[in-house]
Amino acid sequence: MKQNIQGKKPSPETCMGIGIAIGITLGMPLGTAMGNVALGPAVGVPIGVAIGTLLQRKYGYKQKRWSDLSAKAKKVRMATLIILVILIIVGVVLFSLVE
Repeated sequence: MKQNIQGKKPSPETCMGIGIAIGITLGMPLGTAMGNVALGPAVGVPIGVAIGTLLQRKYGYKQKRWSDLSAKAKKVRMATLIILVILIIVGVVLFSLVE
């Protein structure tokens, strides 16, 4: 089991937080260079999530895979995904009607 400099293993949430902070820091200059500061976090967050995932793997945290879930957990995740997709579609339709 790997440990950091202080001898403690960081939590998965800490790894993700560090990754997102680094990603946003890298994304802000890119957004500024493109002339739209709001693009910085939009570009930086996915980069940060990738960095956070790499940190989690470095410290030995395993991601739960779809095949590792129970049948009940699969149903709950699928229902959540369907609800989110419906909400996104409704949001896009309502947004297009407002303009």
